[in-house]
Amino acid sequence: MGAAGTAEDGRYPVRLFYALTLSQREQEALQRQQRALMMGMEHGKPTPRENLHMTLQFLGEISEKELPRLRGVMERCAELEHPFSMNLCRYGCFPGRGEEKLWYTTGCCPGAVRLAENLKRHLEYAGFPVEQREFVPHITLIRRGILREKFFSPEPEPVPVVTDQIVLLESHQRGDGVQYIPLASAALK
Repeated sequence: MGAAGTAEDGRYPVRLFYALTLSQREQEALQRQQRALMMGMEHGKPTPRENLHMTLQFLGEISEKELPRLRGVMERCAELEHPFSMNLCRYGCFPGRGEEKLWYTTGCCPGAVRLAENLKRHLEYAGFPVEQREFVPHITLIRRGILREKFFSPEPEPVPVVTDQIVLLESHQRGDGVQYIPLASAALK
């Protein structure tokens, strides 16, 4: 199964997740949503442009030796879904500490929901642990954001996103933040 290895056995654990990535044009459009939302914030930390993505399934710390099996799961799921579009047109938030919230953009995303559910089923069948919380399709725009008391958040300018692949990403912590490194991808059929 996907137990993390150690330096002694040559199997280093890596922090992994499956995601939908974005084109540069889509990232720039989401940054406009991000800036509009930040105007109403007392404070918050915007997600860097290169880190904007939609997580489909978080895997956590997994041994590098499991990468071939994770690629296989991704490829099987990609064969079940055609390329699809999403229209990100609403802001939402998840609770945080106190008044702080994680702010995101979302919209009508049935293709992303199907893909996330298929990945979860295939991962469970392959013996990998999966998150049990309900999948909420979203792209994180601002972390630790607190809205000004009387700020009314307008609906964002809609951002159309076209998706044609799943990407397996490694989350790598560095001194100035997190870097997401693509390890593999699979085209939707």
